[in-house]
Amino acid sequence: MGFLTLLKSDLAGLERISGTKSPVRLLPRFDAYVVEYRGRKRLIAQEYQEKIFWKKRGEIAASILANGRIDHHLFAS
Repeated sequence: MGFLTLLKSDLAGLERISGTKSPVRLLPRFDAYVVEYRGRKRLIAQEYQEKIFWKKRGEIAASILANGRIDHHLFAS
């Protein structure tokens, strides 16, 4: 198991969604939950698909899972 760090400036966004019914999970890059192909459309909001899957670079971004959906992403700056 690895570690995922969060910038202090991103904390407000995480606190905004922390009142959800399910616990908020920080998913690392290439997490198996995100890589899984068949269920991807029901897990990841359409508007975030291109932000999470960087096809030109062949990478998958770290993301935030809240209420069983991925609709936030984490970018290193």
